[in-house]
Amino acid sequence: MMLHRRLVALALSAPGWFLLTVALGLAASVSAVLQGVLTGEAVGAIMGVRPGLDITLVFLGVGLLIVVRAGLLWSASLASAWLGATVKARTRRRMYARLLDLGPGYTVNLRAGAVQSTLGDGIEHLDPYVSRYVPQAVIALVVPLAVVIVIAAIDPFVGAIVLLSAIGIVVVPPIWSRTMGRAGERHWAIWSQVASRFVEGLMGMITLKAFNASRRFGRELRDEAVRLYLATRHLLVISLASSLLIGVVHTGGLALAAIVGTWRLLDGAIDAGELLIILFLTNEAYRPLTDLASHWHAGFLGVSASAGIVGLLDAKDVIEQRPGARAPESGRPPALRLEGVGYRYPGADRDAVDGIDLDIRAGRSLAIVGRSGAGKTTLVSLLLRAMDPTAGRLLADGVDLRDLDVRAYQRLFAVVSQDVYLFHGTIAENLRLADPGATDDRLAEVARAASIHEFIAALPDGYATVVGERGVRLSGGERQRLAIARALLKDAPVLILDEPTSSLDGGNEQAVRRSLERLTQGRTTIVISHRLSAVDFADHVVMLEDGRIIEAGAPRELLDQQGRFAELVRAQAAES
Repeated sequence: MMLHRRLVALALSAPGWFLLTVALGLAASVSAVLQGVLTGEAVGAIMGVRPGLDITLVFLGVGLLIVVRAGLLWSASLASAWLGATVKARTRRRMYARLLDLGPGYTVNLRAGAVQSTLGDGIEHLDPYVSRYVPQAVIALVVPLAVVIVIAAIDPFVGAIVLLSAIGIVVVPPIWSRTMGRAGERHWAIWSQVASRFVEGLMGMITLKAFNASRRFGRELRDEAVRLYLATRHLLVISLASSLLIGVVHTGGLALAAIVGTWRLLDGAIDAGELLIILFLTNEAYRPLTDLASHWHAGFLGVSASAGIVGLLDAKDVIEQRPGARAPESGRPPALRLEGVGYRYPGADRDAVDGIDLDIRAGRSLAIVGRSGAGKTTLVSLLLRAMDPTAGRLLADGVDLRDLDVRAYQRLFAVVSQDVYLFHGTIAENLRLADPGATDDRLAEVARAASIHEFIAALPDGYATVVGERGVRLSGGERQRLAIARALLKDAPVLILDEPTSSLDGGNEQAVRRSLERLTQGRTTIVISHRLSAVDFADHVVMLEDGRIIEAGAPRELLDQQGRFAELVRAQAAES
């Protein structure tokens, strides 16, 4: 018998259903044992070794026990199903909550398909293990031992044989576990890889078509599917070999018990009724163990998938919050300060940002500029506390961010990013991400301020229009203005604009810029861009290169210095 400690803990997370499943299983086993005893007594009465026994009542008792056992088995199956469903639902909730707590600092190095496999297929694979194997393990501990005691009371020789063969059935799975473990881990790794590739193919379908690569991608996916098929077949062969060994031990033990029992009958140590009882009880002693082995094979993929599940649940926080953390003062923008801040992504060979010293004054505007890969987005992710710096510290109003409540601090920020993410749902639902209680009139108000109300009102379904996954039914400019409306609805004191106009044409850029001017009024504004047109309103500019600040000052001052910033501006002017 092998139990995975963490998976047992998951099964026990629904204690009511777990105890009910075990109790019903034990009751079903007791009814089977009683059925065997009564049948043996009836045979003994027929053969004259149980004089005075009312055979009619005995057979009525056997019939009643058959009905009771069938009802108990049905009830146990139902309780087991509810146990599995409850554990899966609670585990999913815990994993989703943990994933959201960890945030992008944790997921940055994960493949979306691998995460989807763990949250979807991985949890589904838990079902046989937590709902059947773990409860059956309790039954397999109690019933065989009790039955062997009863058999030994009738005949110690047969009791010893049943005990030894029962131990053999228990020992086979652990002996086989190392081989099964390697095969199961390989199978799950390939399963996750196929799922990841499939999700990537769906998300990148347009790109595959644009580069005429869809057939090539399909062939690669087919090859990986063949690998999954071969891994599945290999796992089944190993599993069936283990089942074969258990079957041999089970059948051999039953046959040996029958032979020794018959010998003891002929020797006069037991009578025919007792022999029949022994045979019934021997089979019932083995049944919980063979059922346990069967459930172990069915639930083995759950053990393989548990590494991803436990890994997520036990993942170390990427954002530190010290004990006694307090909420920052709400309703006004804080003064932000970075002291020697650096960050290196896991597995990277250099820092994305390094030695950043910067003051961001409350209510002022700051532009962070630099070429692609300079570290702009990483710096803003640190300000948003999507992750903690690996060097230095950040302060808000002189307080280390690790001494502030993370959620309360993040509520101070609203973000309009270059790649606006809209969920599959209505325009109103996407806007209400910022304020779930916002009224329809409030939605219209912020949409007008973002210069998009007229567009929404002209749609057949208005604010109930479904935007599609990632807002695919809207243009880039429309998505940007919806993002601005959403930021207005949040009404946070600090606004971050991450390349807000980089992918827009001239007409859309002007409309978005007018919306941004309304949005930035009265707020601390941090804008990330490599385009001068997006930063010329800033009070202060810092220029990054290779993760370091190489220039800082007012836009006009930097132009007069004829340094890197001025060089970037001239290059953009030449391109236009």
